[in-house]
Amino acid sequence: MVTEEELKNLNSKQKLEYYAVKEFLEVYKTQRHICTKIIELSDNPDVKILLNNKIIGIEVAHAFYDTEEAKMLLGQKYKNYSFHEIMPDDDFVKPIQKILHKKSTKNYGKDTWLVIRSASPIFSADTLELYSKNLLIPENHFDQIWIVFNRFNTISQIQ
Repeated sequence: MVTEEELKNLNSKQKLEYYAVKEFLEVYKTQRHICTKIIELSDNPDVKILLNNKIIGIEVAHAFYDTEEAKMLLGQKYKNYSFHEIMPDDDFVKPIQKILHKKSTKNYGKDTWLVIRSASPIFSADTLELYSKNLLIPENHFDQIWIVFNRFNTISQIQ
């Protein structure tokens, strides 16, 4: 179990990973009516959870449209632009595809899931449904791949 003291000592990347998994698990538990909890923070994979008395590794990635959106959503200094100027819906697939290709080249061990957090407030599971035909999932070592959408607090399994 991750303690409050451990959370205080995390760097910003680790906090993003922890809270992405926490958000994912809250929705996952509600949908599946099961108990699960975060038990360990690590490097490879990022987080370990206990699910039905089985340890599952979770590798976390964050999908942003571009670096400027990432800076804006993370509270860093960024150029002034609006979401509507930069993000056509069909571009939703590009950052997800990039993550899938990058993560598929690595082996995180058995019993590992990939959780991709789509941080863009304009994209949702509906966007994924519309453009999923354009999403090519490369051969990989993950047992499951999920996308967490901040908008409407939803998750979608893509593998």
